[in-house]
Amino acid sequence: MFDITKEYALVLSGGGSRGAYEIGVWEALRELGVKISAVSGTSIGAVNGAFIVQDDFYNAYNVWKTLSPDILFDSAKGSLLKYRDTDKMAKLLNAYIDEQKIRASDIDFALVTLNVSDFTSLVLFKEDIPSGQLPLFVLASANHPAFKRLSIEGDKYMDGGLYNNMPIQPLIDKGYKNIIVVDIRDIYGITDNKYNAEDCEIIYVKSRHKFKNVLDFSNDEINRNIKKGYYDIYMLYGKYISSYYYILKSDSYERYYLNDEDFNCIKNDPVCLSLSNDDNANKYVLEYLCSFRKKSEPMSIRSKEFFITALEICANVLGVEDVREYTLKEFCDIVIKDAVDILYKGKYLDEIIKNRVYDKFKSMNFKIEQEDKRVVLAALLRSAGKFSYFSDLYVVLSPKIIISYFVIKILINKFKV
Repeated sequence: MFDITKEYALVLSGGGSRGAYEIGVWEALRELGVKISAVSGTSIGAVNGAFIVQDDFYNAYNVWKTLSPDILFDSAKGSLLKYRDTDKMAKLLNAYIDEQKIRASDIDFALVTLNVSDFTSLVLFKEDIPSGQLPLFVLASANHPAFKRLSIEGDKYMDGGLYNNMPIQPLIDKGYKNIIVVDIRDIYGITDNKYNAEDCEIIYVKSRHKFKNVLDFSNDEINRNIKKGYYDIYMLYGKYISSYYYILKSDSYERYYLNDEDFNCIKNDPVCLSLSNDDNANKYVLEYLCSFRKKSEPMSIRSKEFFITALEICANVLGVEDVREYTLKEFCDIVIKDAVDILYKGKYLDEIIKNRVYDKFKSMNFKIEQEDKRVVLAALLRSAGKFSYFSDLYVVLSPKIIISYFVIKILINKFKV
């Protein structure tokens, strides 16, 4: 995916605390020896871009690793008022952003901001920014709508994400052809999608894992986002056999392929018999497996990709931790352990469902949560032999549950649990 003989321009979108993901991306790119020739960034992407251009990874990494809401905001103020005061943030950036290093760097640099005094959007390369004002314009690019407006020589500035939260075109216009785009946008980030990528190689980096609120600067969330960015680059590099979890490649795939014994253990299963008579249901499950792995072509049911994908889906339903590396054996062991727990739940299902429903009504929380998925899977495992329509219903409502059901059946047989 990455050619270390080439130089790449890097586009960093805005996304508040999700910017920690970009630091993880940078860490992995450094390890792989990927050369960066230019950076364009919006909002937190401009901040991270400044660190990259001045080649200051360790300070950037340490700032992010130790970041907390108290470091950035005045916690003594109310929940909304604390975001208005950006003095702490400005002091932090001024302590680390080195204008001389950025201007002297061979790496090109651009940022996006919005002048709200005259309602103009600005894409500024470092040579366009007046001397002595570069840190100010980095802060202007990151001036979130919740913050107090930043003034520079009488004009007020606002977050560049309100104009273009993923500035690809400025780099194309400057002649850069090999571009890595890191997308951490939230739903409010605006992007000028009308860029002309003809004759360009563009590599998109975007996490499949959920981010929290852009203003969630809790240390746990920041560290989790750094890991996601780091692992996702190695996912693109081909380090993992998986597509969602981070399961390391190994030479011992064979025992994890689906074989005749695995198929024999489920062929007389009531759910399998029900699905075998329904071509649409089979097609729906297989299409879901392909879409989960982001594949346009069907996978062979005897391929390692097929079973690994089904295993990932099952792990997702079970709530297995998704931001860490696993060996294939570790991953299977955890799924089996959780599967045994699911089977145990099935014995006490009536009481569990009653308690879940009671708790949800009491708290008025009707959102589908991880534990609800586990309970539904336990219900299918217990009742599959009694109601054929039960499995048909699950195929329509959640193919994840049906896939997880078969994975658990196969794992229990394969590893003689």
